[in-house]
Amino acid sequence: EAKLTEERRRAQLGSFTAYAIALMCLYGMSLELGQVVINRTGDSAPFTVACLVVFVGALYWMIRRSGEPRSHYGLSLRGAPQAMGRAALLTLPLLGALTALKAAAIALLPSLSDEPLFEFELLVEAAPLGGSLWLLLYILFTPAQEFVARGALQGSLRQFLLGPRAGLKANVLANLMFASSHLHMSTGFALLVIPPGLFWGWLFERERILLAPIVSHLILGIYAIFILGIPGVG
Repeated sequence: EAKLTEERRRAQLGSFTAYAIALMCLYGMSLELGQVVINRTGDSAPFTVACLVVFVGALYWMIRRSGEPRSHYGLSLRGAPQAMGRAALLTLPLLGALTALKAAAIALLPSLSDEPLFEFELLVEAAPLGGSLWLLLYILFTPAQEFVARGALQGSLRQFLLGPRAGLKANVLANLMFASSHLHMSTGFALLVIPPGLFWGWLFERERILLAPIVSHLILGIYAIFILGIPGVG
């Protein structure tokens, strides 16, 4: 039985590695096309959404074929209300920290002295796509991002890595993989994705329910992007 378990784990690791390599190779080969789309439209959103759809489809297929319970990937509702509540409470201090960080930047940096503390440009109708539609798209695609980064990538890595720091290693590796899929936007933006991603990865490891980081991501992202006007957090 132990031998069968080991062989099954090895087969799953091989499948995950094959999917991950294939997706990253496809992404790398499509970067030039992505730049063409971005240059013509002036917006990275169409290419980003296309990449996200491909990632979600491929990784969901991988999960279905894995034979493992969906709960291994955080796709469970058991204890979800409590986990979501804890995630929301743990996110509140980050809202205060971001507000203080922007206030300090405005006070200390002459280039930002005229910036308001709270910005609502993306919520007004004059915003690209219209404010309400932009917010709706963000709410719809945040769960997809968390499914890819936390559920599929971190959830899979967590099963294969061993040792007392397996959860931390899975969190870091999954975030690096997910952040690299933002390189078509810029290297700086890809790096900005990592800090909040590590927090959401920690939440996922703590709660083992995907809804926990989704709730936190929505709260922090909407506040940072649509209220404070800080890009890169969501």
